[in-house]
Amino acid sequence: MGVDALLSPFSGGAGGDSCITSGLTDTDFSRPSVGSGLGHDPVKATAEETAIGQPWWICFYRFQAGSTLELTVRSPTGTTQSYTVCYNCTKDRPTSLMWYTVAGQPLGRYRLLARQGRMSAEGTIDLGPQDSPTIYVAGNNPAVWGIPSRPIGSVFRVSFTGYGPGQRIWVLIYHNPDPASHGFSSRYRSRVSLRTSGRGEALLTLPTGQGEPKGCYVFDTIPTARGVVLPERGNGFCIA
Repeated sequence: MGVDALLSPFSGGAGGDSCITSGLTDTDFSRPSVGSGLGHDPVKATAEETAIGQPWWICFYRFQAGSTLELTVRSPTGTTQSYTVCYNCTKDRPTSLMWYTVAGQPLGRYRLLARQGRMSAEGTIDLGPQDSPTIYVAGNNPAVWGIPSRPIGSVFRVSFTGYGPGQRIWVLIYHNPDPASHGFSSRYRSRVSLRTSGRGEALLTLPTGQGEPKGCYVFDTIPTARGVVLPERGNGFCIA
């Protein structure tokens, strides 16, 4: 089911402080460390908590500047994700990585291991349930103004978390035909019904292909998602 399929039945008219705003720098640590964007205390920064279905910043301190490091994130079920990060290779200080979760991923403790040559650092993120309806399009960075434009053929995963167990929700779809609009000034276009899991979550996978209506799409739900629905919250995407 793609975007066009969602639009056809009805016609009409997800993030938190970054590593920079945490205030922590290399001088707060005595050795290489991997922490979290919301940790203001260096003692506690390597063990943080977040809720499923929203992006989270992983921060790195006191590694060798200008060299890459490898990060492994191990889930409570033993599956792993691997990332390569170049430490202090950009103007941003400290170096960070946006890590995100979507509906259906395991809850519990995720273990972080960062390695750079002989240097290593460990940390944890405890992933808990979302406490209110939240929409997040996987991979979006809410710290960047607007939502990204990707080419036709991209596949999008729209995550819904924090709803009631087994709840029927209406997904409201807003559209702006301009792919460069970043999703702003979008108008109501359609809706689709979903049933949440026993954890109150749902994941909508949207492939795109030739013939899809181009432009930007922003999502809300009934019951309404948390906060004012704006594209910079990570709840939309554009196709060009």
